This record gives sequence, structure tokens and C-alpha cells, in this order.
Amino acid sequence: MILEIFLFVLAIYFISKIFNTKGNLPPGPVGIPYFGSFPYTTLKECIEAKAKYGNIFKVKAGAFNFVYICDFKTAKECLSKVEFANRPEWKTMNIFKGERDQGKSCGIIFSNGSHWLHNRRFLLRHLRDLGMGKSKIEGLIMREVEDLVEDFKGLTKKPSKLPFSINITVLNIIWQLVANEHLKTLNPSDPRDLMDDYLIEMKEKKSEDYSHFDFTDLTRITFDLFLAGNDTTSNMTQWFLNYMARFQDVQEKIQKEIDRVVPRGTLPETQFISKTRNKFDPSRFLDKNGKFISTCDGFQAFGIGKRQCLGEQFARMELYLITAALMQNFTFGPPKGRGTNEY
Repeated sequence: MILEIFLFVLAIYFISKIFNTKGNLPPGPVGIPYFGSFPYTTLKECIEAKAKYGNIFKVKAGAFNFVYICDFKTAKECLSKVEFANRPEWKTMNIFKGERDQGKSCGIIFSNGSHWLHNRRFLLRHLRDLGMGKSKIEGLIMREVEDLVEDFKGLTKKPSKLPFSINITVLNIIWQLVANEHLKTLNPSDPRDLMDDYLIEMKEKKSEDYSHFDFTDLTRITFDLFLAGNDTTSNMTQWFLNYMARFQDVQEKIQKEIDRVVPRGTLPETQFISKTRNKFDPSRFLDKNGKFISTCDGFQAFGIGKRQCLGEQFARMELYLITAALMQNFTFGPPKGRGTNEY
């Protein structure tokens, strides 16, 4: 019995030594076997760890090491290097049979190496050709925005939840870009959307010894576009409306600016961004003349480096047109009898 206890304690000791081996990793909280020092998930915990360990620290979570970089200059330098472009090889992310058969992730979000590079270049090229950031896409977005405004009109003058359509407006826009019944009606000389472009390129590359274009990748790319393109934009829109309801003075300024600059029925492109971490104050991102400050090192909503969001122009246009239309037509506030911090 004593020998068994001794061997058990010895095993735990060696596992702990292996588990907490630093190697070339930065310092961080000491973890326990398997569980590590997880969770370090809130901003408050990360700020406390930064104060203790410096701008770069390591956190162990299960079998994985996570390195936190807390200053913009270092983060930008790292993310701009090709060595930091890959994603972890997590088999659980291979949700499609073709991915499991190939033993690798397809698509754009979790793929790596030349596979990811080919897919990214394809999407950047063809999204631009389809009108990303141009008037063609703007018209498509505005049709969905008009429907969304009509849904909101049925909820005025009474406490209401946001209409479900706020979640599917962006989905409808992406759907019109990438999906339909294409293969039977494909015309190589007149591609209608991203799906057509991919099918054409897949046929052209079919004779090559190794091609990154196949149906598994097409399925995954479509899935990735819906995942990355919808959730981020619809959540951002809902948070925007939440803050407008809470900060009525900011909402009033935005509405006055829209009424002053934007004639009814037109929406020229302007932007504003919140700056401070603990206070909602969009005016902090305006210069002394009230003009928008376009660059800010500490604010990178779309990421930086090799994995920067490839749909940034598309998302900016969506967010601007949706939020401007809602501000132009409605005023949002908390439900009667409830404070601004209660929801």
C-alpha cells in the first residue's frame, strides 16, 4: 500500500514537471496537471496577469499552451509574420466527411499552408469582382435593410424584443452571394456569383495533379462564410442598438448628424468608432474639427496580419447601411421602468 502511494505521488510529480515545463515559453501562472491554469477568459483576469507577468505571458488550458500578447506593437509584428499564419490542427473542427477522409481542415477559417493561401486568394479576387465595397453590393444590402426597417416599424411605441429578422438579414445577403442551384445552369462565360466562380475554377484545375479546389472545400468555404460573416455582423448590430438604448445622448447626436448630412433616401459612407475601454464615447475618435480619425493602433476590429478578415469592406458596408437606416427611422430606449444597465 505504501509503495503504491509512493508511486502515485511520484507519477503526479513527474507529470507536473512535464506539464509545467517552460522551454522557450514566456512566464505565466502555474497550472495543475490536465486542468492547467484555465480559465483566463475575462478582461479583468488578463489585466491582472499582465500586471504580474508582463506584456507577454502563457496560460495552460488542458493540453494546450495559450500565449497572450498585451501590447499592440508586438502583436502587430507577430501577426504580420508568416510563422504565425497557421491555425492549430484541431481534429474536432473537421466536421465534414471529406475533411475527415483527408485528415485536414478545408475552407478558409481553419485550413493552413498553401491550402489556406489558395482559398484566401480565390475569395479576395472573386468577392472583389462581384462588387465587394461597390455599388452593386450596396444595392443588394439596401434591399435587405428596407425589409428590416419595415419589421421594426411593427414594433414601435411598445416594449419589444428585436425582430428575429435582425439575425437573418446578413444571412440573406451572404446567401445571395454564394448559393443557388448552380451546377446544372453554369455558364463559364457569365458567372453569377461566388459559387459559379468556384465551380468554374474547380473544372479548370481538375486536370492538375494536385488542386485545392473540390466539393469538400466548396462546402466548407460556404459554411465558413456564413459562420464568420453572419454571427459577427448581426451581433455587432444588436450591441450597437443596445448601446444606443443605453446612451440616449450619443443616439441623438448620431441622428442629428444623419439628418444634417444625409438627405432622405441616400446613405453616403461615413464611420465612427468607440475608443475607450471602460466608457462608451464615440466622440473620442473624432479630431478637433469633428472629422473621423481613420487609424488607431489599439483598435483592430477586423484583425491584422496574414489572417486579417477578408470581408472587411463588405462588413463595414453592411454595418453602416443597417445601423444608419435604423438610426434614421427609429429611436431606441430601455423598456419603461428599467434602468439603462439592467439589460
